[in-house]
Amino acid sequence: MIAEHVGTMPTPSVDGLAASMTVPMWWSQLVARRPEAMALLSHATSLSLADIDRRSANIAVAMLEAGYGKGSRIALLMSNGPDWIAVWLATQRIGAVAVLLSTFFAADELRYALRHSDAGLLILDQEWQRLSFATRLEAALPALIAADGQSALLIDSAPYLRRIWSTDPASHRWVARTLVDAECCGAA
Repeated sequence: MIAEHVGTMPTPSVDGLAASMTVPMWWSQLVARRPEAMALLSHATSLSLADIDRRSANIAVAMLEAGYGKGSRIALLMSNGPDWIAVWLATQRIGAVAVLLSTFFAADELRYALRHSDAGLLILDQEWQRLSFATRLEAALPALIAADGQSALLIDSAPYLRRIWSTDPASHRWVARTLVDAECCGAA
């Protein structure tokens, strides 16, 4: 019963309708039924389904305006939390492939994953609980240090990676934009 209220994915039905439901279809039905239902509650924040829906919709628009869409590979190097949920839902809304990177990856594993995933965009938390993903990323891709965040990235060890967005204020030159920008102001 509790899972029903939270919104579990539907099981395949006899008529095939539920079996063909996409994540965006399921999500929009869930939000339409219970927009003010609590989706996330932590010591730092509480968000309703409608709150997350708005955030993910704005991020999806920013992704589309930046040229990402169906089939684009968007890597996420993020801790579990509201930003991860909103970004992942945004990738699903636009038909992108979410490339989920482990926050435990060492620099060489991160470099390997970015090289072989063909991700064109990386969205990261720069830091989480004193772990600096940004520092680890610079160790994985030393060419980042010379990047300015304005021009498309051209890095031999991650040949498809063109932009990096961050959940945190841009403190590194190579960050093209923050999610705060993407949520309120469209794409850059």
